Amino acid sequence: MAVAPPPELSRLFSTLAPAEQYSTTLLGICGKIVDGPAAQGGAARGGAAATSPGADSLGDCWLLLEEMCGLAHCASPRAASALLTATAASAAPQAVARSVSLLLRSLSPSGLSSSYGCYAAPVRVPRIRDPPPLPADDRAKEVTAAVSFLGALGTSLTLSSAMSASGADPLLPNAATVSLLSALFADNFYNIFSKLSTLFPKLPDLPPLPPSFPLGSGDLTRVLVAGLSRLATSDPSRDCRVEAAALVGAYKLGLPTFPFQASSLEAAACIVDSTEEGSPIGRLDALPGIVKALVWLFVPVAYEEMKYPQLVSSDPREPLKLYERLEKAGVSSMITKDEQLRSDALQHAYGVAKKLAREFGDEIEAVAEQLLGGGVTVGDVVVGMEGWDGGGE
Repeated sequence: MAVAPPPELSRLFSTLAPAEQYSTTLLGICGKIVDGPAAQGGAARGGAAATSPGADSLGDCWLLLEEMCGLAHCASPRAASALLTATAASAAPQAVARSVSLLLRSLSPSGLSSSYGCYAAPVRVPRIRDPPPLPADDRAKEVTAAVSFLGALGTSLTLSSAMSASGADPLLPNAATVSLLSALFADNFYNIFSKLSTLFPKLPDLPPLPPSFPLGSGDLTRVLVAGLSRLATSDPSRDCRVEAAALVGAYKLGLPTFPFQASSLEAAACIVDSTEEGSPIGRLDALPGIVKALVWLFVPVAYEEMKYPQLVSSDPREPLKLYERLEKAGVSSMITKDEQLRSDALQHAYGVAKKLAREFGDEIEAVAEQLLGGGVTVGDVVVGMEGWDGGGE
C-alpha cells in the first residue's frame, strides 16, 4: 500500500515548476543507482530490465525522460549529468546509447548533437605497402628489468654496508655491485666508442657486433631506463590527458561507451551488443564498425605520443587485443579472417586516430583540465561538450 508523502514535502514539491519536479525526481533515481552497485548490475542491458517498474532501475529514468520529452520539458544539466554518469557506470553500451538519444531529444532543439558522432572516421581500409611500425612497448619486460636491477643493486649495497659495519670483508657484495655497473658500461661501450671515433678519426674502427650478442648495442640499457622511467613516473596531468582522449574520442566517434580508459573489453562489448535484435547502437560487427572501434582504442595512444616521448598511461596493445576478444565472442567478419586486412586496418585506424587527436586536441586539453581539478564525472564532461551546462532548467 502506497504511503502518502508528508504535507510539508508535498507543499514544497508543488512549488517547483513541472520541469523542475521531473529533473529532481530524475536526480534522485540516478543517485540511488550510482550509490547502489547491486541495483544497477543488470538494470541497463535492455530487454525486460529496461522497462522494469522498479524505482532503482535505469528503465525508470528512461520512462520518466520519455514522459518529459512528450510534455516538452527539458531536463536540467545536473539531471542530464546524473543520468549519463549512472548509465556509464553500468558499462552497457545499449543503455548509454538510449540515454544519449533521450537527452538529445530533451535538450537539443533539433534532437541531434553537434558533438556526439560528429567525427566521420574514414572506414575504407586502403592497402598499405611497407607500413611504418605501430606504437608498441613491452612494459612487463621493462618493469621486470628495472625491478630486478634495483633489487640486485640494493641488496649488494645493503649487504656491503652491513658487513662493513660488523667488521666482515664485503668482498662478494662489492664484486656484485661492480659487476652490475660494469655490465651497464659494457652494454654502452660500443656506442660510446663509435661516437668518440667520429671526434677522433685516428681511433681504430670496431668490428661489427654479432646479432645475438647480449651486450654492446645499448638494448639492455634502453630496456632498463624505460622500466625505471615507468617506475618513477607519476604524472596526474598525463593520466588525465589520456583519460580525456579516451572519453572525447569515443564521444566524437559516436561510440556509446564512455569509460575513462579505452579498453578492448569495452570495445568488444559494444560491438557484440550491437548485434542484438532491436539494439539502439546500430551494427558495428562489420568492417566499418570494427575500424571505428580500433580508432577509439588508438586515440589515447596517439595523443600521449603527441605530448610525451614514452607511452606510460595508454596501452598500444589494446587494439590488437580487440581481434582476440572478437574471435572469442564469435564475431565473424572479413576483418577477423583476413590477416592482411587486419594489419592494414590497424595501420589505417592509427593514422585516423592521430588526425582525430590533433583535430580535437584543444577539447581534449579542456576535458583534461576538468579531470585534473577532481570531482568530475562522465556526465559532467558530456554535458560540457554538448553545451548543456549553459542552458536547461
